[in-house]
Amino acid sequence: MRRVVLVGLVLLVCVSVAGCTGGGGIGSGGGTLPTAEVSAVFDQIEQAVIAEDVEALVWNFAYESTAVDLYGNSLTVSREVLKEGWEYLFAVSNFPVYQIIDRQIVFHGSIEATVTATVNMTVYMFGEWNSSTSVYRWALRRVDGRWLIYKEEQLA
Repeated sequence: MRRVVLVGLVLLVCVSVAGCTGGGGIGSGGGTLPTAEVSAVFDQIEQAVIAEDVEALVWNFAYESTAVDLYGNSLTVSREVLKEGWEYLFAVSNFPVYQIIDRQIVFHGSIEATVTATVNMTVYMFGEWNSSTSVYRWALRRVDGRWLIYKEEQLA
């Protein structure tokens, strides 16, 4: 029970302060769709969380994005606020495991995509180790040749 509360606290801090987010199988959109480019966004997020590289992490988000928590609460945040939220999380915790696996990518035309995946993480926070698995869905849009996340939803 305490593990669920702590993991919930991490996610709540992320969403309320900044709107979190951070490679397994990839569901292909088929043809020449840029599956590898979209998947690379999540590879970069994984690496950035493990390295505690806030700049690399927020670089994958639109200048303004929306975070939706498990209960449907929605918050629109700027990239700067997202950065501040992750800086706080990195100051009070450590993420030795952060994996975005079982990715399913669905393209909506050539400039929009939805990715549904499982996030496995182990976090050390307030003197305790905790692990969790959650399901997320991200909406991405191609802007100036780059895929950026503009919406992140925790589904389970």
